Amino acid sequence: MLMNKNSGKAITVLGPIEPSDLGLTLTHEHLLIDFEVVFQPPRNSNEYHLANETLSLKNLGWVRFNWASNHDNLQLDDENLATDEVRYFFNAGGKTIVDATSIGLSRNPRALQRISQNTGLNIIMGTGFYVSDVHPEGFSKLPLDRITEKIISDIEEGADETNIRSGIIGEIGCSWPWTDDEQKSV
Repeated sequence: MLMNKNSGKAITVLGPIEPSDLGLTLTHEHLLIDFEVVFQPPRNSNEYHLANETLSLKNLGWVRFNWASNHDNLQLDDENLATDEVRYFFNAGGKTIVDATSIGLSRNPRALQRISQNTGLNIIMGTGFYVSDVHPEGFSKLPLDRITEKIISDIEEGADETNIRSGIIGEIGCSWPWTDDEQKSV
C-alpha cells in the first residue's frame, strides 16, 4: 500500500502540519464570504430601508433578529478587518481556524493565505459546492466524476488556479426541499 506524504497531516493554506500543531481550533468560520444567497427582504415594509444600512450599533438589535435581511451583514469582504479580528483569537491562545467557505461563496485562497501569514494562525480552507443557488453555471449537467475531480483537485493540487490547497470538504449546503444538484453535490 502506498502512503501519501500528507497522510495523517492537517492541510492548511500554508501547507501540511502535524495534527498536534493545530492547538485550540475554531471548526466552522467564514473569514471572507459573500452570503447574499440567503438574503430575505425585511417582512415589514416600513423596515425595507434597514436592508441597505451599514451594520452599526444603531441597527445591531434589529440585525440580530433579522440577520438575513441586511446586505452588509451578509458580506465579509474586508481582508484587513478579518486579519485584525482573528488576531484577537490568536492573542487569546487560538491556533487554528477552519474556514468553511466553499465554492460559490467568494472563497479567496490567496487572502486566506495572507491572513495566515500575517497573524500566525493556521487556516484550513474548505472545498465543495454549497446550495444550488450558488452552484456554477452548468452544474446540473456536470457528471458526478467531474464534480469529484474538482474537489480532489482543490485538495491535492490547489483551489481556484492557485497552489493553495483545501484541507476539508465542506461546507456543503442543503435547501428545503433538497434539490437534485445538492444531492449530487453531497
